[in-house]
Amino acid sequence: MNEYVIKKEDLKHNIELIKQKAGNEVIGVLKADGYGLGRDFLAEILKEEGINSFAVADVEDIEPLRENVLDESDSLLVMRSTSLESEAEIIADNNCIATVGSKESAQVLNNAAKKLGKVVKANIKIDTGLSRFGFLPEEVDAIEKVYREYENLDFIGIYTHFSSAFTNEELTKKQLSRFLYTVEQLQIKGIDVGKVYAASSPALLNVSGTELDAVRIGSAFTGRVITKSHLDLRKIGVLRSQVIEIKKIKKGATVGYSGDFTAKRDTVLAIVPVGHTDGLGFEKAQEINSLSQLIRRMLSPLKRYLKKERITVKINGKTARVVGAVGLTNCTVDITGMDVKVGDKVEIDLSPVAVSPKVKRIYE
Repeated sequence: MNEYVIKKEDLKHNIELIKQKAGNEVIGVLKADGYGLGRDFLAEILKEEGINSFAVADVEDIEPLRENVLDESDSLLVMRSTSLESEAEIIADNNCIATVGSKESAQVLNNAAKKLGKVVKANIKIDTGLSRFGFLPEEVDAIEKVYREYENLDFIGIYTHFSSAFTNEELTKKQLSRFLYTVEQLQIKGIDVGKVYAASSPALLNVSGTELDAVRIGSAFTGRVITKSHLDLRKIGVLRSQVIEIKKIKKGATVGYSGDFTAKRDTVLAIVPVGHTDGLGFEKAQEINSLSQLIRRMLSPLKRYLKKERITVKINGKTARVVGAVGLTNCTVDITGMDVKVGDKVEIDLSPVAVSPKVKRIYE
C-alpha cells in the first residue's frame, strides 16, 4: 500500500521560520485538505506552535474543524465571498469571520445573521487584480455603505489577495499600493477598517512590505513554494511505495503507452504501483505574466525531452529513472545494474498538494 509520509519536526521547523519572518499575526490556511498535509493534522500542529487564527476556502470545512480541532477562541476566516443563503447561514452559525466582497454577499450574510439572532464578524475583500472575489478599489462609496448599513455585521478587517506574487514583484507592489489607497480613502471617510492584511505565502517570501497586520500562510508550511527568500524551509512529504514486479526486456523493446521509451540495451525494469492517480507526473501550473514566460512554458517540455530529463525515484536510497509514460496506477523504473528485489522500498519526492487524498498520510 502506498503511503505519504510527513515529518512533524520539519513542519514545526517551517512554522517557526514563518512566524519569525512575518513578525505579526500568522493566519494558518487549511484549504485543499491542509495543502495535502491533512486539514485537522495541520490545524493541530499550528495550535501547538501558538497559532490560533485559521482560514478555509470551502464552507464544507467549517463544521468538521469546529467539531474536531478548533474551539470558540480560535478565529476562522472563510476566504470566499458568497451570496448563497445556505452558506451564509453556516458561516454565521459557526462564529466564523465572513468575507464580504460585494453588496449582495453583505445583504445575504446580514439576513442570515439576523435570522439567527447574531452579529457576525466580517472582513471586506478588495479585488486588486485577481478578478475573483472582492470590491474594486474604486468602489469606495459602495464599500462605505456596506460598512454603515448592516447592523448585524461587525467588520473587523480588510484584505486583498495578490495575483502574481510568485513571479512579479513590481506588479505585486502596484496592487499593494491600490489596496492601501482604498484603505486610506475609507479611513478618511471615518471608517474603522480594523486589521489590514494582504500577503499570502509567496508575497511574504518574495515581496518586502507586504507583511502589514497579518499574513495568510498555506503553501509555505509545506516548504514547496516559489521563492527568492533565503529562508531555510524544508520540503515536507515523501511518497513511499515498493517494487511489486521485476521485468527484463531486450534492446529495442519499447516501454509504456505510445512506446515513448526504447531500450538502447538489455534492460531490467522495476514495476512500482504509483501513477497519475497518486499524483506522479503532474506538476503545479506556474503563473504566466508575460509573452516571454509563455514561450518558456511552451518550450519547457521540448527542452526536458532534449536534455533527457526524466522523473526519478529512490529505491533503497539510490536514484533510479522512470522510463516510459507514467500510467494511471503504475510506473516503470530502470534498475539495470542495481541490486533490487521485489518488496524493496521506493521513495518519491512529491508535493502533498499533488498526492491523491486516497493515499494514506503517515505522520512521523
